[in-house]
Amino acid sequence: MREGDHEVRLAEEGWTLSRWLRDRFLLGPRTALDLITSGRLSVRGKAVIDPARRLVAGERFTIASTARPHGRPVSQQQGRAAPQASRQAPKTEKLSRDRAIVIEFMDDQMVVVRKPAGLTTQRSAREAAEFGERARSFLPATLQDMLRRQLSGGPQAPLPKLWPVHRIDQDTSGLVVFASTQKAATELANQFRAHGIVRKYWAIVRGEAVEQTIKSHLMLDRGDGRRGSGPEAPDTRHAVTHVRIVQRFTGFTWLECELETGRTHQIRIHLGEAGNPLCSERIYDRPLHGGPRPDGGNFPRIALHAHTLGVKHPVTGENMVWHAPWPPDLLIPLEILAQQSGVVLANPLADKA
Repeated sequence: MREGDHEVRLAEEGWTLSRWLRDRFLLGPRTALDLITSGRLSVRGKAVIDPARRLVAGERFTIASTARPHGRPVSQQQGRAAPQASRQAPKTEKLSRDRAIVIEFMDDQMVVVRKPAGLTTQRSAREAAEFGERARSFLPATLQDMLRRQLSGGPQAPLPKLWPVHRIDQDTSGLVVFASTQKAATELANQFRAHGIVRKYWAIVRGEAVEQTIKSHLMLDRGDGRRGSGPEAPDTRHAVTHVRIVQRFTGFTWLECELETGRTHQIRIHLGEAGNPLCSERIYDRPLHGGPRPDGGNFPRIALHAHTLGVKHPVTGENMVWHAPWPPDLLIPLEILAQQSGVVLANPLADKA
């Protein structure tokens, strides 16, 4: 691949950076991602390390022969005003080459972050009761643990208190809010109980899905050892998921799922029972007592991402909303699906910037 300066062509406008590298320079998905995360790409001397960044015709990217310090990354929507709610530039704590905690917003009342896949949001109640603070020394770190360290000010500094008010599954990525005070935690928890929080997820599912509102009563065991829907009973919980279509591909559908309630595995259960399980789903991808369904999407994990979170500020009452683009590990196979289907990948966050 040729080092030096390369200008984005008019026909390439709107492409993601990862797609541009693959199509323009005939790179494989992993090679393109490695090039981006190595720090070798820059615009006007500023490193570009976001594979999901949308390109603008006329931009000139410099490809260095060796890795360089990242410096100050170029934003995904260069030249546009940041959303009002994002009042502080994102901070990152590098977890690995492909994973970082990004702080979308922080003040003295709450912190909103992007959770990478593979992390639990918080310590389970059983582990917290059994081990307390000692759990941090020998159990896998949680998102809460890492965020406290990131905000502490240094290895020897005291760890700040953070109150988790909701969680998303370990294998799901996306936006999570933590409270920084007990009062804020109570107020945010009340918003969740009153279904006043905006929570929207993107999901890539198998098959031709339809727009619908799914309502059911969820139980711990539907009869085959899995959570699932069943008759209303004292030990079931009412669950509602609003499903709309973002884009169709050959054999797959990109959905937006908005939660009216927030039950454990709610989206996974509802989509699986509707006959359109998530790509890479291994639990809710089969009917009662049935076998797994074929996949073929080549997603490295469950294709579920919490892309929008909206709350009222616990003190000012201001409505605040944040949006998180697809993370690289899901974006790359999604782009491949679009190419195989002969369509241009949708960009539903374009009007949110």
